Amino acid sequence: LFIKEGDVIGIDSGSTTLEIVRNLPDIPLTIVTHSMAAANAVAQNKLYSLIVLGGVLQRGANCFCGPQAISALQTLYINKLFLSASGLLLPHGLSCDNLLDAEVKQVLISSSRQVILCMDSSKIGKAYLARFATLDDLDTLITDNDISDESREAIEQHHIQVITAPPPVPTSLPELDLTRDDVAV
Repeated sequence: LFIKEGDVIGIDSGSTTLEIVRNLPDIPLTIVTHSMAAANAVAQNKLYSLIVLGGVLQRGANCFCGPQAISALQTLYINKLFLSASGLLLPHGLSCDNLLDAEVKQVLISSSRQVILCMDSSKIGKAYLARFATLDDLDTLITDNDISDESREAIEQHHIQVITAPPPVPTSLPELDLTRDDVAV
């Protein structure tokens, strides 16, 4: 639906964006990420070029943050960013609980041509410490079928395309332990 051969794809940290990585098409892509779990999953496909942003490991978020990640992002151009958030408070915007991760998310957004928010509907109406984006920064929201009509309408009023998808089927394959991301971002 979104991804074409040769695209430069940004992958944010988080369990929902990790599902995006696991379902990327089997075509040549360049993947930019600060997520350890996403990097491990991307590295399994030889068609993908992988750029891992450096920095200080944020154990709670399982990602690298800080000036190294921000500096690297300022030199990159991302076609499509798959972004995650801990909360989406209407009409104010997106937030997470990690200040350093929020800084990286801001630069990911500013380096991206198209921003696709991937989050389950239970996060709508919630706000956390670090606000990092407004609704005007988003092009698309991919969420589950449980989004309320009221929330959907409020989001669409900001010219954001809302796409609903069924939740992924849980997997218990042992090799996924290398790419597991327990953080509900």
